Amino acid sequence: MKSSEEFHFCQGVPPASFADHLQLTNRLNDQQYGQLLEVVFGFLNKPEGTDEFDKKVASYTSQNGMKLHRVQEMIKTILIIAKEARRYKLSPGQLFGDLQKMKMNGERASKLCQIWRKGEVVQFATDQVAGKRLVSMEWKFGVTASNSEMRRVGNCFIQIKMILSKGLSTESLSFEMTLHQFYDFMHEMEKAKLELESTSAAVM
Repeated sequence: MKSSEEFHFCQGVPPASFADHLQLTNRLNDQQYGQLLEVVFGFLNKPEGTDEFDKKVASYTSQNGMKLHRVQEMIKTILIIAKEARRYKLSPGQLFGDLQKMKMNGERASKLCQIWRKGEVVQFATDQVAGKRLVSMEWKFGVTASNSEMRRVGNCFIQIKMILSKGLSTESLSFEMTLHQFYDFMHEMEKAKLELESTSAAVM
């Protein structure tokens, strides 16, 4: 990795250890890698207590007969990169490019970016709605008819249009989600509603 190369996720050059830790994922089989990403993004998108997270990491390590410190290195590095990619609002293409520069396997990097993107869509929609009143919401289902990746043909997606108000102004927000993302988004909205109702009840 050339010292002159700049990376989008850190706006500079990351430590050499980042590339070393990412390249460890190239040695995992598909099932092990998929489980690793579930642990990482499960924590990133729905933060839980440290003890609970440590248990999941230990369970993954034990099930796959790995060394704990190696697993921790992979998880820590992916978490940092994913969090910084969110902070700098990277596109999946920019994130993929950064991972490739650090010699991460192309298929592995692509899968990481896909899962990261799914969480970002839900986070984006949730952030946009926060602190605003929902005036109306429309959605319609669609099915992917063609795609450069055949495995995505026939996948369901949902196009959403929301009218939000804050003070005297209103705004329109449109975006597209997969069915899974839509369920996650509605879960977050329901959770926010319950928290608001609980707070209001406590004040009265």
